[in-house]
Amino acid sequence: MVRKSNEQSLGEVIKDMIDQLKWSDKINEQKIVDCWAKIMGANIMAYTGSIELRKKTLTVHIKSAALKNELNFGKSKIIASLNKEMGSELIKEIVFI
Repeated sequence: MVRKSNEQSLGEVIKDMIDQLKWSDKINEQKIVDCWAKIMGANIMAYTGSIELRKKTLTVHIKSAALKNELNFGKSKIIASLNKEMGSELIKEIVFI
């Protein structure tokens, strides 16, 4: 079946809509939250507050000063693990607050 030049697949229409409504950041943010839970586990999730992605910087609210300090030592490994799980380099920096 040949498509007319103005026809798009449903996937293309959805992608265009996501781009136009600027939902891709929020969708990626939710995927990162899911990946964070998978990679970090239930114990760290218990101390994790909100997670936000802005301009390739992931801001993670941590409820424990000791855990925040420990996570700061492993930033590069955490970034690599999250990017690998996401399948692309969405995160360049992590800030724990």
